[in-house]
Amino acid sequence: MDAPRDTAGALEGVAGALSLAGHHARAARLLGTAAALRRSSGLAAGPAEREDVDRATARIRAALRETEFTAAYDEGGSAAPADCLEAVRRLTGTVRT
Repeated sequence: MDAPRDTAGALEGVAGALSLAGHHARAARLLGTAAALRRSSGLAAGPAEREDVDRATARIRAALRETEFTAAYDEGGSAAPADCLEAVRRLTGTVRT
């Protein structure tokens, strides 16, 4: 995957927006994908990124039961980042140019 740091950041940002819109399970899946991508690429989040991810994670955990959060996060962790980005494109109606 090209630009894994950018991809992880994009997934985390969309997860935060989805959580604000009440789509907590979708958001948890994207966080799981971003975390897996960061782990596999050896890319830790910077302090500002970590703060944003922690805030979104807390919001999502507060909205879901722990089992729901864990299941969605783990599902995202096994998803291909490209598939998640495509799902985001469909969700937002954007087209890759």
